[in-house]
Amino acid sequence: MAPPFLAHFLVPDEQITDVLLGQSGLDRRLAGCCRLERPPAPDADLTRRAGWADGRSPVRLYSQGPAGSPRSRLAHDLAAGLGLTPLTLDPAGLPNDDTDAAAHVMALAFREASLLGGLLSIDDVKQLGLPERVLGDLLAEHDGPVVIEGEHDWTPPARHALGVVPVPVPRCDLAARRALWKRELAAHGVTAAPDDGRDVAVRFHLGPDQIADATLTAVGEAGRRAARAGSQDAVAEAVPTRSELFAAARA
Repeated sequence: MAPPFLAHFLVPDEQITDVLLGQSGLDRRLAGCCRLERPPAPDADLTRRAGWADGRSPVRLYSQGPAGSPRSRLAHDLAAGLGLTPLTLDPAGLPNDDTDAAAHVMALAFREASLLGGLLSIDDVKQLGLPERVLGDLLAEHDGPVVIEGEHDWTPPARHALGVVPVPVPRCDLAARRALWKRELAAHGVTAAPDDGRDVAVRFHLGPDQIADATLTAVGEAGRRAARAGSQDAVAEAVPTRSELFAAARA
């Protein structure tokens, strides 16, 4: 005999419970494939070229560019322009031996973006390893902004009218790379020798995220060098040398 109606109870999903209780943090099931990021200062030119402010809703963009291009900046700049938190999904972190499990995690990522009121960014769509209908259905049901990234031409599945706008993103040119190295070093309170900053930009065709990572590595190595030397002025001695910049860029 079934229990009376008043004896039934509802057990909400644990992430829904956390949200209702005002607890922040990423759904624990997404830890292996998603990351929440703080948006940088927006690149006005890149955001303007994306055409996000033309009144279309929801915003769905395909940021297409080669490795080393600033294609990931589009999602960050769009999030900054809209005042949203970017949530980035890395397909490499999805379950690779269970399509249903991978599709479930993808659905959780879309739901998480909705719960956060954030912008979902999907890195390298060609590596998803899921039937395109899965992504198409999730996009069709999602009412928030989404940026999909990739290197090659990509067309969303025809089963839905998704309104995905392609945005070509070229590789960083030399002037942009020099400016990025200078900006990232300045953010750490240091300035490289002019020749070193120029030469590392000429030699290594890196994108914005790669340059940010390389700068952090170079500054960290310079700081460790200064500490080992017992420098009285560790800040002044923590300026990366040419070899430290090149080693970090190469890595």
